[in-house]
Amino acid sequence: MAPMAPMAQTTKITLPARAAGEQRTAPAGGAGAATMAVEQLSAWYGARQAIREVSLEFRPGLVTAIIGPSGCGKSTLIRCLNRLHEVVPGARVAGRVRLNGEDIYAPGVDPVLIRRRVGMVFQRPNPFPTMSIFDNVAAGLRLNGLARGYELERLVERSLQQAALWEEVKDKLRQPGTALSGGQQQRLCIARALAVEPEVLLLDEPTTALDPIATLKIEELLRQLKDDYTIVIVTHNMQQAARVSDYTAFMLAGSDRVGELVETGPTRQLFTTPRDPRTEAYITGRFG
Repeated sequence: MAPMAPMAQTTKITLPARAAGEQRTAPAGGAGAATMAVEQLSAWYGARQAIREVSLEFRPGLVTAIIGPSGCGKSTLIRCLNRLHEVVPGARVAGRVRLNGEDIYAPGVDPVLIRRRVGMVFQRPNPFPTMSIFDNVAAGLRLNGLARGYELERLVERSLQQAALWEEVKDKLRQPGTALSGGQQQRLCIARALAVEPEVLLLDEPTTALDPIATLKIEELLRQLKDDYTIVIVTHNMQQAARVSDYTAFMLAGSDRVGELVETGPTRQLFTTPRDPRTEAYITGRFG
């Protein structure tokens, strides 16, 4: 599939952003239209194709897990969902990613606004090393001019509460974020992502560097957050996918090392009665 070419006539699309603190009305349990829809998405790093023609929907009120062996394009896929893929020199995409119906790759769409509306948490905790706990959470709010003074303090507290971290840090907000434990640092990064009120929260193997207790805290947090956010988690841990997700997508690289979507479905169904023999082989440990 060839890279997208500019259309002859374009209309600038302005994706509206919610005001900080605005109440959301997302339907629970995956009801209603998809928050985000991927349509025939392919991605390259220079001449090397990483994923081929992936089509997938992410619905509100659900946690969607993306599973598959290393090198199958899971991380590339979610980096395309908030336009982080394009920051790699030579990287490009073809296809469509729609956020509430609007193509995020359409001409005129601001990628910075997309990254505010589609938050990202990475594999290893990455609090800003020179900033306090408070300033880590406040960074996005200040950068986007969303709050100041008392309102800023209120939104920082709310975000830390959402990340189940407030009680642990409320008396040391001016201490460096890097002084926290690994699990606390990852919840701080989640609070930082939530502060600007994204519609979608992406997590790329967020517990790989954490111990079992910290991992369980993150998993419980995701179960709580799905009522308010559309959540997508990449994980190599099938037990984790089974515990936290409502819907699962299985990806696999073919002989040409290009990742493709093999099968999607409700997590219970995909793990117990997969339709594709390759899915069954992966889940039962015959490869990967």
